[in-house]
Amino acid sequence: VSLMIDVAVAAIRCDLTRIVTFDIQKALFDISGTLAASFHNSADVAGDWHQFAHDAASSPDAKRRFVAISQWITRAVFGAFLDRLDVEEADGKTFLDNSLVVWGNELGYDHYSTDVQTLMAGGAGGALNTGYYVDYIDWTQSYANPIEWGVLTPGVPHNRWLVTMLQAMGLEAADYEQNGQPGYGYGQIVSAPWMWPGYANPQLGVPLPGITV
Repeated sequence: VSLMIDVAVAAIRCDLTRIVTFDIQKALFDISGTLAASFHNSADVAGDWHQFAHDAASSPDAKRRFVAISQWITRAVFGAFLDRLDVEEADGKTFLDNSLVVWGNELGYDHYSTDVQTLMAGGAGGALNTGYYVDYIDWTQSYANPIEWGVLTPGVPHNRWLVTMLQAMGLEAADYEQNGQPGYGYGQIVSAPWMWPGYANPQLGVPLPGITV
């Protein structure tokens, strides 16, 4: 993983690329291809990252493992990448100042999709406010679940985060919107299960409040 980050940062600093993607699942294998730690497996294999996410609320051991994997990614992948970008590029600004580095998650705590944490670093060349923890949950609403998951609280559509990133990179709506639909990404309202709310389409094209300069 450390060598992979070195190569990526060298390519950025030499301006050979301006986009890098890390697949953390691949980072959990050793050089021989042997699985070295727990990871997400869609087959729900007992003992993997996916199952820990399912069981984190009810099992102290699963929660410990879930947290440990997240801490490793924070330290050895995300944090290490930021450290190596935090060197001056020009005019007193670092490569990190001029970049947007995002750590996304496909699942939230206990597998909820209503609390998926996203960590962003770098100021995107001054387009984003930094140093904030922002909670986009809509605390004015609650949706009682008829099955067994209790009350789910909605936030804002994921599309608005995608729009925020695109505009931070200097794009205009006309650069990414298609067929007269606002925003970026899948925007149709579907009949969600468990009484999860839909979102009005006009919201999908609006950048997130609070972090956009």
